[in-house]
Amino acid sequence: MNDNKIKRFSLNKLLYNKKIILPFSIFLAIIVWLVINITQNPIRDQTITDVPVTISTQSTVVSELGLDIIGTYTNKVSVLVNGPSYIVSSLSSKDLLVNLSLSDVTAAGTYDLSLTASRNSNKSGYTIVSVTPEKIKLSFDAIDTKDFTVAAVAKGAAATTGLVAEKPVVTDSEFTTIQIKGPRTDIQIIDTVQAIAEVNKTLSATESFDAKIVLLDKNGNQIDQTPFTIETDIIKISVPILKKKEVSIKTVFQNAPDIYQTDQINSTLSEELITIIGPPETVDTIDSISLEPIDFDSISPDNKSFDVALQLPTAVKSVDNIKTITVIINVDNMITKQFNVFTFTPVNLASDLTVSLPYSVKNVKICGPKSIVSSIATGDLYAEIDLSGKGAGEFTMPAKIKCKSSGEVWAVGQYDVIVTVK
Repeated sequence: MNDNKIKRFSLNKLLYNKKIILPFSIFLAIIVWLVINITQNPIRDQTITDVPVTISTQSTVVSELGLDIIGTYTNKVSVLVNGPSYIVSSLSSKDLLVNLSLSDVTAAGTYDLSLTASRNSNKSGYTIVSVTPEKIKLSFDAIDTKDFTVAAVAKGAAATTGLVAEKPVVTDSEFTTIQIKGPRTDIQIIDTVQAIAEVNKTLSATESFDAKIVLLDKNGNQIDQTPFTIETDIIKISVPILKKKEVSIKTVFQNAPDIYQTDQINSTLSEELITIIGPPETVDTIDSISLEPIDFDSISPDNKSFDVALQLPTAVKSVDNIKTITVIINVDNMITKQFNVFTFTPVNLASDLTVSLPYSVKNVKICGPKSIVSSIATGDLYAEIDLSGKGAGEFTMPAKIKCKSSGEVWAVGQYDVIVTVK
């Protein structure tokens, strides 16, 4: 009697023990699920998603032609398989391999290429039915790299009254040209590269701005930058704010005779005034622009017209892009006459040295007013030899021809003599 009570009590306790009944229930459920799947639905379809697409260009025309895949494409697809439920339900994307065939690619262009799936693990007992999508559209082209000059654009930039907003310039010297990499077909469409800044204000001084790179075709249409790798997206540009001013032109002479040191020889300029433009602080200090010096030894009745360059200060330029001025010297009342010069005057010779001079300088052409040149005698002329810094030795030295009787004449051309210093 007591034994039965003990047995009933133990069975009841077992049935209500969660540590035993819960694992047993799970095990029983799995057995029932397997039995149902095997007996009631033995074969079924299963879609495996996110299967990666493998693309190999080795030993293909794509590789031989140096082509690359252009743009984005679908790199994961779905594969439909068929087989016993307990097998196909255990498959994942890692158990399958999807390859893209490049056999149809023969040149640069766009192709619809087929996909094929295969097993990628030791799991078997199922068949591969299809791949979705069946094809992928891919574009192929060679990749080129090209340098483009950057044109700065400042939208809405203006200068305050009295000043001028000049054409904007690229401030970043390393980005006056930029490198763009992309498909050859697309690179060829690029005509202009601009750095555009939205300024939209009035400026009283030169300022810098961040500018965005924009690509344009030959018709000025903006090009989508997606296919390209661009060296930089943003660069600095500046809008120079300058000032204009009209100033006189000044003729400069060198090696002029004494009288023309204070009273310049009469001349006519092709332009008496010039309009310059530059930084306001520089332009405000300028009243005239000098020409490059004209050497008197080149002036004669046979050579009286000179095209002479302007000496413009740094950052200042001519509004009209004038770079040279024609200067015509008035030598209508002047003549030239040849002389042999026999007198020499050495100067700046070291006190412990002596010099041996030539006998004469022959065929020296003297120019000046007719009345004066006609009356000059050979004895009025002498050759000055500057021996500054010369030690012992033989030297070819320039001879500066001077006239003792007049400060209005000069020697035309240059004359050299050989001297010996001891």
